[in-house]
Amino acid sequence: MNKAGLLVFLIISAGIDIKRKEVSIVLTGIFAAAAVIWNLTHEELPMMIWICGIIPGLLLLAAGWATRGAVGSGDGFVIGVCGLFLGVWANMELLLIALFLAALYSMVLIVFKRVKRNHTIAFIPCVLLSYVIMLAVAGVEVC
Repeated sequence: MNKAGLLVFLIISAGIDIKRKEVSIVLTGIFAAAAVIWNLTHEELPMMIWICGIIPGLLLLAAGWATRGAVGSGDGFVIGVCGLFLGVWANMELLLIALFLAALYSMVLIVFKRVKRNHTIAFIPCVLLSYVIMLAVAGVEVC
């Protein structure tokens, strides 16, 4: 359920981000609560690891504050929820791969003159693709 739950959360969130360029805080809160309940009842990860998993999300929130909103706060909340599911180290991996994918996608858009340099993109689809890559590399079955 843990891996499938995160996958469902990211698929729904990516769809919302693509369509509306926003993140559902209600959906994020529901999945955050589900992750906490799962971790408390199944103890797959040590408590300190999954609690610290929100740190990358907090760093993304700080980046959003420092850039006056260039990085969306919803992205930080989503990364924080991913950390509750994955733990701190896997969440750092997820975020780094997602940032690389976002940079690559932005570079392609700019090089082929599709957008200007200050154009914003939906970040959660990059997070979803990052998670799918992590699952594929690890050879993990989701269900």
